[in-house]
Amino acid sequence: MKKFDTRKLPLRIVLYLLAQVINATGVVLTIKAGLGVALGSGIPVVINTINPNITIGTVSTIFFAVLVLLQIIILRKEFKPIDLLQFFLALLYGRLVDLMMSLLGWITVTSYPMRLLVLILSIVLQGIGIALYVTTRLIVMPPEGFCLSLGHLSEKIDLGKGRIILDTALLVITLALSLIFLKKIVAIREGSVILWLLTGHSINLFRKLIGRPLEKYLYGEHQDEAPAQPQEK
Repeated sequence: MKKFDTRKLPLRIVLYLLAQVINATGVVLTIKAGLGVALGSGIPVVINTINPNITIGTVSTIFFAVLVLLQIIILRKEFKPIDLLQFFLALLYGRLVDLMMSLLGWITVTSYPMRLLVLILSIVLQGIGIALYVTTRLIVMPPEGFCLSLGHLSEKIDLGKGRIILDTALLVITLALSLIFLKKIVAIREGSVILWLLTGHSINLFRKLIGRPLEKYLYGEHQDEAPAQPQEK
């Protein structure tokens, strides 16, 4: 494997930040669509519904930070100091979500067809954002880092199984919070299923259209196998 040109590190950082902005925009559009959100956004949306004074971005930051703390507990001495930058990412992501919620506050979607269109647009944006993020090979997203850390507990837990464990826990917590505090199910609807079915395909599509050409430019290589892909937040 050829070594990448360190002179391109600033470009990778810019692409990484751009990816986070695009992904946060996609997440906000998912919320605006009103058809349900991805499991990673379920808890923030429910808590914001319970107490609107607590922003979705704030809860997202806390959620990400908790995942980093769990990584530290699980990995202990094997936790790499560089991965502490995930705390920075948690703060950045939360602030971006709140910023995009403010900037896109004017969007009001009422008809069901328009809700579906906005949801599909959110899936496209999240596919682009995550594809860019993976290509930069910089700070790992806390959910992905947590799923990878579970492999330390058992060799049988790979990234895919770790994601299933995390998603199951998020679904249970989201439903429990909704039913206990709101007496109804919030955040989980048919759109959540659509996101689950299509976001991965969107990521794969933009990995081919955007990620692979960028990898060839940044690293002088064209890998057949992409790095592990995180799911939407």
